[in-house]
Amino acid sequence: MIKTIGLALAVLLGANAAQAQSVYRCEMDGALDDWAGPWLVFAVRPDQKSALVGHPVYAYFEGGMAEAKVTSNTKSRTKLQWSVNAYDSRKTRTTMVYTATFLKSNNTVQIDANALGFSQRFNGRGSCAQISAAEMQAIQSQIGG
Repeated sequence: MIKTIGLALAVLLGANAAQAQSVYRCEMDGALDDWAGPWLVFAVRPDQKSALVGHPVYAYFEGGMAEAKVTSNTKSRTKLQWSVNAYDSRKTRTTMVYTATFLKSNNTVQIDANALGFSQRFNGRGSCAQISAAEMQAIQSQIGG
């Protein structure tokens, strides 16, 4: 799966190093078995209106990476939103709506997941780091992609 993320980011960002600076990998605190997920990778496109998002829940149910909408992008924060058609262990289907808020001042992220039609909400927090194309390739190699 990391291989897919790396390939998609390579296509998105091309060889331009300036664009590659907007790629982040985030590790979530304590969200290992939750709908919020243990990690997040995102790259805001140059038009600042959309982003490519790698998230384990999306990859599991939809395959590949999500096309996210940039709902806000200011000097202090970037907010992304995407959805996943999912089901739980009882095969109850729902649409999970995800919102990720990235705080630029301290490189942290908060993910909120809302199951439409249900009262449950899931969230997680984590820290993010900018990664280069070379770092992405190293992750791919480490995972075996």
